Amino acid sequence: MKRPDSMSGTLQVSIIGLALNVPVVSVGGTFSVKLPTGTGFSTANPADYGFADPAQLIDPNTGLSSLLLKCQSPQVKGDDRFNGEALHEIGCALPGSAVAALLTSADPSTSVAATFGIDTGNNQLRRVELTGPFIIRSTDATYILVLTNYGENVSVTPPASG
Repeated sequence: MKRPDSMSGTLQVSIIGLALNVPVVSVGGTFSVKLPTGTGFSTANPADYGFADPAQLIDPNTGLSSLLLKCQSPQVKGDDRFNGEALHEIGCALPGSAVAALLTSADPSTSVAATFGIDTGNNQLRRVELTGPFIIRSTDATYILVLTNYGENVSVTPPASG
């Protein structure tokens, strides 16, 4: 990811028990996805996949870190190790409407369970786990977002459409 509005990565999705890696790129508000059934990238609406533009996830005002300020009944869940880093884990409930601004939601009026993994050495947000009614109103789904390689100088370019 690169501020203000670029990201390139892979979504790891599970559909009916089948794990898939789906390459995605978002630059300047244009979201592209390379579906397993296609040969190249195609422009798409990220809301069709259950989330807002992923390039906005690191926006300091409206992205993942802004959710920390909306935690209700926060609690220390303990410490964990992830990708070789020590993390403090903070759990809380988030207003569904706040989460719906980043991820589409089947029920933005329902709170979302959240766990934030914060690096113990530099206080950087490394992992966010959100569980709530994202796809079907009566069924909880879980999004796990992992942030790595802070401070890396990256260049994100739009893919050739296929």
